[in-house]
Amino acid sequence: MISIDIGKSAVGGLEDIAASFAEQWQGVVSEGTLEVDGVEALRVVISDKPAALQPKECIVVHYGDRACLLIGGTKGDKPISEVLDAIAKTWKWKE
Repeated sequence: MISIDIGKSAVGGLEDIAASFAEQWQGVVSEGTLEVDGVEALRVVISDKPAALQPKECIVVHYGDRACLLIGGTKGDKPISEVLDAIAKTWKWKE
């Protein structure tokens, strides 16, 4: 499952948004950053291996006054990183 959530941030900047998502899903913010169309981003990884579909990874971007969450979900231990990386690599912001 891929979900893209874009909206005004209620918690602050990039680090705060990523930490909030990680806390909500019992995940961790990965060390280092990546870029989404030239904008700094952080990755949140959820280590749980659920039987039901739920987020496993999220690429978090703060663009302008908006938070953008590129969320990948799976069941069990199925990988999702490559799919999210492909989306982030080809993402283009529209003005």
